[in-house]
Amino acid sequence: MFSVNNFYDYLTHKYSMPTESSNLVYKFETDGSRDLYELVPTIDKQLFEHIVLDNGDITKFFGGIFLFDQEPLTLDTYDFYKIPYSKLVDHKLYLEHFSKVEYILMHLSRMHTPIICHSEQNSKDIDFLTSNGILEVYYWYHGLISRDWFRHWKHYTPLKGPKKRFGCYVRDTSGTRKYRQHVLDFIQEQPNIYCPILEGNLNIDSNASARIDWNDTKKFDIQIVAETLFETDKIYLTEKVFKPIVMFQPFLLFGPPNSLQYIRAYGFETYHSIWDESYDQITDHQKRLQKLTNLIQEINSLSESDYQYMIEQSRAITEYNQQHFFSEEFERILTDELHINFSHAIKQQQINFSQDPGGHFFEYLDNLYRRSCNIGNNVRRVQDIFAYSKEKYPNVYNQLLDRYIHLLK
Repeated sequence: MFSVNNFYDYLTHKYSMPTESSNLVYKFETDGSRDLYELVPTIDKQLFEHIVLDNGDITKFFGGIFLFDQEPLTLDTYDFYKIPYSKLVDHKLYLEHFSKVEYILMHLSRMHTPIICHSEQNSKDIDFLTSNGILEVYYWYHGLISRDWFRHWKHYTPLKGPKKRFGCYVRDTSGTRKYRQHVLDFIQEQPNIYCPILEGNLNIDSNASARIDWNDTKKFDIQIVAETLFETDKIYLTEKVFKPIVMFQPFLLFGPPNSLQYIRAYGFETYHSIWDESYDQITDHQKRLQKLTNLIQEINSLSESDYQYMIEQSRAITEYNQQHFFSEEFERILTDELHINFSHAIKQQQINFSQDPGGHFFEYLDNLYRRSCNIGNNVRRVQDIFAYSKEKYPNVYNQLLDRYIHLLK
């Protein structure tokens, strides 16, 4: 099982220098940051200085494995805020001659093809990056991390008590989560739904979705999961979807279309044999929202005997899902996916480097030079890379010399 911290340590150990991989792993210094200058290497500082800084500014010579897995990757939300003073001249030069997206690609560029790590499917942002030559590694980050966050609860059993039929945890209703306000407005008008924020519990911090109050298992039966994304075709599921699974609760999922299909692909079962789950295939977001609220009303309108029969019928699925979440099989599915996708990306990265040793970095510098006859402060970095290549990789040096000697002038 991986925690938030040791997962990145593991990726660094497994896929960063000084292993056979010619990569540095980069994470955001602040969780959830959208500042691309907060992407910092995870490698040990002394080792970083020994390998990289002792040879001049050669960071662009190596590949970059960029971890965009904790939040949905939305390119137009990233920017450059904490720009180092030494980079201000280059920043102005890039903005003058590059579009914002080109600037982002330039920032991520390396001589070895950059690798973006993410946890989303059906993503136009990922499609854009790969169409521009970036390599991708997909894995379900929150699946890997949630097994650690919720590890204690496998020893617990649900509590008995007078229960409402539904429960819903909602904290934030801004940005991509603004649809949740419609969910809250709907819940407020319904009986039999437990919702802490509507009961005056306003002290819900940003880590609440990674915590479980086991006392809540005696407060309601069915969990309404309001995911981070809804009004999009991009599938990105977080630890929220695992809370009902860990708590032995059936669930309805407010998420993008085909989210239930996504969960089933990892070995979990959903509740199509118990109630109508056709909402999962509805691509019109308003109609999907309406279908879900109608389903909640239908279940709320059941007689007590019919409702209890339905809950009894769902128990086998909830028990199976809880066992599967903590199983070695689920961990194997997650880790196999991680390693297979990394293996494919690094193998392709090596092929790309053998065919084009200058990589994206020199390509973007060349574009900048042709547009402005200037590459700013990158001249020193190019000199350092040429010198490093000449000593360590003569074949690479000769190819750089043939194609990019004009960048030294």
